[in-house]
Amino acid sequence: EINIPPPKPSDIVPQEIPLDIRFEDEYLAVINKAAGMVVHPAAGNYSGTLVNALMHHFQNLSRRGGDERAGIVHRLDKNTSGLLLVAKDDRVHAALQEALQKREIKRNYSALVCGHVEKEGEIDAPIGRSLKERRKMAVTNRASREAQTMYSRTERYRLYDLLDVSLRTGRTHQIRVHFAHIGHPVFGDPEYGGREKWHKGIFANEKMLAKKLLEILPRQALHSRKLEFMHPIKGAQVVIETELPDDFKNIL
Repeated sequence: EINIPPPKPSDIVPQEIPLDIRFEDEYLAVINKAAGMVVHPAAGNYSGTLVNALMHHFQNLSRRGGDERAGIVHRLDKNTSGLLLVAKDDRVHAALQEALQKREIKRNYSALVCGHVEKEGEIDAPIGRSLKERRKMAVTNRASREAQTMYSRTERYRLYDLLDVSLRTGRTHQIRVHFAHIGHPVFGDPEYGGREKWHKGIFANEKMLAKKLLEILPRQALHSRKLEFMHPIKGAQVVIETELPDDFKNIL
């Protein structure tokens, strides 16, 4: 005999925050997240998040990850912009997460990295929690998980390369950690060396340009540009693309 207690009331309050919805049907949605928005509530961030906005805009959301992650299939860092999948019920959520694990959902990012890399390549290096700074991730063989990042160069600039980046795995901060690991951090990334740290080594006549660009973009130059997946209910291929946000365009 089991007594099931009533569900605890959620502390997550729906908030009327504008959303850029790029795809929606009765099962799921694709949101173009703005840079600066936290995806879900956590310590120190219980309002103004994407989940608060989703709870206001959508009548139904998956609760597979709990109320704090209502509808969230995968995450983007606070200061990474771009496309994000949202599930409206638990069945769709489970199917999409299984597709992610099987690497059946294609995710492409635009990234501006410091310095110049090969025209195309792959970074295969395990990622785990940093032993020096626990809030950061790092390439490490200790308590880490496999991680693969592919890239191709789309434009070469004086100091930087614009890349199209795709993921085989989806580790926390994966793109940012991998490019920092090979000495080419994502431009503007304050946590992984893409701001003042990398720019200390450039020629003096380039420092003014770099300073101006860093003022224009106070975040990492990373944008989730394209999502491609099989609809878990309708069985049709869904391809969503979005343009670069204005701050990213301005530095280019």
